[in-house]
Amino acid sequence: MKKKQIGTAGLIAAVAFVYAGLSWQAGMHIEGQSKAAAQSINVSLARSWSEQVQLSLRSYDRGIFSSRAVYALTLTNQSKQAEQREILWSNQIQHGPFPWSRLQTGDLSVSGAVIQTTVLKNPTTEALFDATGGRSPVTGTTHISREGIATLRWTILPFDYTQDSLRIKLGTAELYARIGPSFSFFKSNGSLDGVTLSDGKLAFEVKGLQLTTDTQATKAGVQTGTRDLRIGTLSWASLDASSLGLQKFSLHTDLREANGLLGGITTAEASTLKLNEKVWGEFNLSLGYEKLNGSALRALLDFQDGYLLRKFLGLAPSESAAAADTKKLWQHIAVLSKTSPTLSLSPLSWKNSQGRSQLALSFTLNPSEPNSGGIGLQGAPLKELDATLSLSTPMLNAVYAQALQTPGANTTQVKNKAEQEVRKLLEQASQLKLGRAQNNKLVAHLNIQDGDFRLNGQRTPSEPLMKWLRTTLPSGWLAERSSAVQESPDENVSIKHLDPAVLTGLLSASDFTYDEIKDKDGDRVLKIGTAETGAEKIEFIFVGCGDDRTCEDVLMRATFPKNPHVALNAINEWNQRNRWARAFLNDAEQAVLEMDISAYGGIERDALETMVDNFFKLLREFSKSLSAERK
Repeated sequence: MKKKQIGTAGLIAAVAFVYAGLSWQAGMHIEGQSKAAAQSINVSLARSWSEQVQLSLRSYDRGIFSSRAVYALTLTNQSKQAEQREILWSNQIQHGPFPWSRLQTGDLSVSGAVIQTTVLKNPTTEALFDATGGRSPVTGTTHISREGIATLRWTILPFDYTQDSLRIKLGTAELYARIGPSFSFFKSNGSLDGVTLSDGKLAFEVKGLQLTTDTQATKAGVQTGTRDLRIGTLSWASLDASSLGLQKFSLHTDLREANGLLGGITTAEASTLKLNEKVWGEFNLSLGYEKLNGSALRALLDFQDGYLLRKFLGLAPSESAAAADTKKLWQHIAVLSKTSPTLSLSPLSWKNSQGRSQLALSFTLNPSEPNSGGIGLQGAPLKELDATLSLSTPMLNAVYAQALQTPGANTTQVKNKAEQEVRKLLEQASQLKLGRAQNNKLVAHLNIQDGDFRLNGQRTPSEPLMKWLRTTLPSGWLAERSSAVQESPDENVSIKHLDPAVLTGLLSASDFTYDEIKDKDGDRVLKIGTAETGAEKIEFIFVGCGDDRTCEDVLMRATFPKNPHVALNAINEWNQRNRWARAFLNDAEQAVLEMDISAYGGIERDALETMVDNFFKLLREFSKSLSAERK
């Protein structure tokens, strides 16, 4: 009996020992993943938010069966350098293969980890904890499978929070999501009872929000698939009595990829539009797009995100920065035009009790370059445009009468005046041959093809329309390239593609040796002599280009010898001081420095040379900082 008991006890001890070893190994693996995740997120943030948002792994306490990681999300207002806020996130991790929290529920499936996430109380979040009765305003449970698939269930508690004059009132918010490894797919369902933002002058409110996504990542990093957004009511109001309201608003996007290009459709509907407490009818929009370059679209979206974030944080740009933003926008548009994309409204519809009016429009772009001043496009960027506008006469009468109606005004007189004004407008349009009347509607058709303008089927001189556009659009947006401006054929030539020969010429001029090879993905790589830089390996990688010599993306990377004295917080501190290149520790615990070169929209040779020089300058500075850590 004793032998049997001893044997059973030995078996239990052996199983426990093996399980503890597996859990410890899982904890070590998750620690590496935690570091890599922070770096991966920062790489994504760096595309547009690197100056304002940084995520860092503050600490990681590894145990046998569980570990604890603390992340810091730092928000910095660059207009007020002293104003830096950080939100601390605690991840309590139970690692596998059978996390205790799942065993308690009878779940015997093999799992990678179960993570319980909460916000920690600090000066930034103290008021939020007060508003939620001392509880974490955000809580979440994340199950990570052995295959790397994350299943999330997160909740935001309702709170009513006021700081200075800003009041934020939030209802309960919930999110359920399944996320593939490296965001290879994203499926989610989210809901928000309501949110109100007010500062005593403006008030913004959303109620009944539902969000659903089912997307997959493309090679360019764009998520294709479907997205659905539904809002019960949305309202905005200001003290000057102006207000805007939408009811039963919905937005649906279906984006697909074919032959390396994107296409799809976005529809938007609002059952009721209210402006200044007057109901103006319902709206429907259907926007289609074809032949969009994924990388160019991603770059444009990143630019938009950065611009909106700066606006949200109240970072007023200088005049030169605003001009630079405008030029960047035109560069992105020029890059998008390379594939001759087509966009269409089919249609934009406006309906009230008296009728329906709508605009159907479709246009295709010609491949174009930005003007020499950086604003506007050269040549004839519009390959073809076809537009039809249909205005309901009874609807125009009703809308104009509603606009004229004031408290105490005679309704019949207002109605008669509105009909007279609309009749005059239609007569003028008919005389100018801007449209034709048919079945209580004014219909106008415009077609532009290769510079040939036709209005309602009749060829029309383009100069009057262009003159009107030049006086209507912002200055310079239709600026034409001046023939008097003569650029140097060598100094200001724009490089469109990053062929290895372009970069090897710069390397040779700086006395760097190099060899051209291919990596495991088939992309060309320039292996560069490390000289006295302190790096173990320096590479220029032509990302995602294979044998294509018309590459537009190059990743410059330097890998340093393993140094056990280098701490992750030292890497993060270096990242906060240097915005052009990013540093991180790879899976082998080696310090890595990376910097991107993009030729989207073209890049001048001087600018390219400056970027390469800056990389080697930062490389040497980073090497010195690593040497200091070693000491």
